[in-house]
Formats: sequence, C-alpha cells, structure tokens
Amino acid sequence: MRKLYICGVLTILWLATVAACAHGGKLVEGSSQNLTAKADAALELARARPTRTRFWLAQEFSLREGVAIDSVPGVSGIATGKLGEFETKRAGLFLLYEPDAATIVDLKILSLDRDPDVGGLPVFWVERAGDEESLELLRRVLRSNPSGAVAQQAVVAVALHDEASVPTLLQQIVRDARDVPVRATAVSWLGRLPGQADLLAGLVRDEREPADVRHAAVTAIAKGREPASLPTLESLYRALADKELKAHIIRTVAKSEDKGAASEFLIRVAESEPDESLRQQALTSINKKLYRRKGKK
Repeated sequence: MRKLYICGVLTILWLATVAACAHGGKLVEGSSQNLTAKADAALELARARPTRTRFWLAQEFSLREGVAIDSVPGVSGIATGKLGEFETKRAGLFLLYEPDAATIVDLKILSLDRDPDVGGLPVFWVERAGDEESLELLRRVLRSNPSGAVAQQAVVAVALHDEASVPTLLQQIVRDARDVPVRATAVSWLGRLPGQADLLAGLVRDEREPADVRHAAVTAIAKGREPASLPTLESLYRALADKELKAHIIRTVAKSEDKGAASEFLIRVAESEPDESLRQQALTSINKKLYRRKGKK
C-alpha cells in the first residue's frame, strides 16, 4: 500500500505538496486566506509543476460522530451507527485532479487515523478550515460536477460533516439537483440524520418523483431507526398504488432489526393484500425469517 507522508511544518504553513516536501521543495505561506483561496493557490502550484501527473488536493474536516471509514472488520467503505472502538476520529477530503488542474476525476473520504493510500500521487494539503468553508468547497465541487460519481461522493462528504447546516444543505440538494442519482444519494443520507421522517415520507408519496428517489426515501426511513419508522412505512404501504414501490417496502421491512414489528407487518400484508404477487412476497419474507430463527437454535 502506498502511503501519504506529510511534512511536520504543516502546523505553521497552511499549504504543502508532499512531492515538494520529499524533495526539499518550497512551501507556500498565506495563513490569512480562506479555504477557497488556499485551494485555488494549491491548484496554481499544481499547474506549475514540471511533472504532468494527476494529483490530490486534500484537507481535514470535522467528522460527525458514529462514522467508521474502512475500519469495521468485514465492511468496506463507510459505516454509521454505534461503532465503539471502530469509530473514525479524523477524516480528510481528497480531490483527485487531472494534471492540468481543471478537472476533478475522483473524490475520496479517507481516514486520517492512519496513513491514507493515495496511490503514490502528489498531495497538495490545505490547512484545516472551518466546517462552513469546507462545505462551501463541496458546493463548488457540486456546481462544477453536477452529476456522476464525483458528485455523489461530494454529497456523502457533505453528510459526514459535523456541522448544523448539513441537513439544510442535503435538503437543498434533494430539491434543486437535476441528477437523479445525486438526489437519491442525498435522500439516503438524510435518513441517517434525526428529524427527517416527514420529508422522506413526502418524497415516497410524491408520484412526480423518480422511482429511484422514492425507493431511496423508503430505505432512508427504515435506516433512520426512529421509533415510528415501521408504522410510517406501513402507513405509506397502505396509501400507495405503485406496486413496485410497495414491493420495495416489503423487502425493506423484512430487513428491519425490529424483528417482531417487521413480522407483524408482513403477516398483515400476507393476510389482507389483494395483489397475489405482493402477498406471496410477504409470505416468502416471513418464511425466510422463520428459517433463520430455526437455524440459530
């Protein structure tokens, strides 16, 4: 694994390139500038390099509690919840640029509790800024990359910030973004924040919304783990006409950690649902639950 090596003088100077540090290169001063200006200065440094390779622009941000980044055994990527010793304490936002510093080709959220793997590429490190400045940098990324994997990862990075404005920003993305996967990603992460159940239920009900957004809202309600999540999903199930969306609710409820309430819901569907295929899906889910219980005895 190729590791990231950062100069110790970063506590004094706000910007450094790992490649320059390793070869005795010049560091850049300018502590009075805001994060956007610092990032722009870093990109100018990158453009002036004699070597034409991709490079990372990176900065640390305040990670909210209950997040693990590649630290839970058997889980690749980001996990949330009560994670105990596996919880990540420090995280960085890494933007991968083309050599001309004009195009972002990748965005990663990496743990700084250990040396991040940057693939041997140079890293331009921006001193940690306030979280609102960090979120503004991500807004800029989303404006220049309104769709695709970079945009979706930028939404995840927004959601992971420990900042009070995050729910509002995610709601804005859901409301204003044109790319459906980006909106669905924002919906998914809203479900992990408190107080979003009504908004999510409204998205599920809205027949004007794309199927991916409505499905993401169903999953988000279930993952929110609020006391009323299963009653909310059952209420939505009764009110909906969309067969595939109702099937998605059945599948989602079947995975619920509240086994008793989930089983009761599935039994009610199996007993009263007029659509035979949905009844059969509920029965299959009940049988799978019973089989798993017997297997644990």
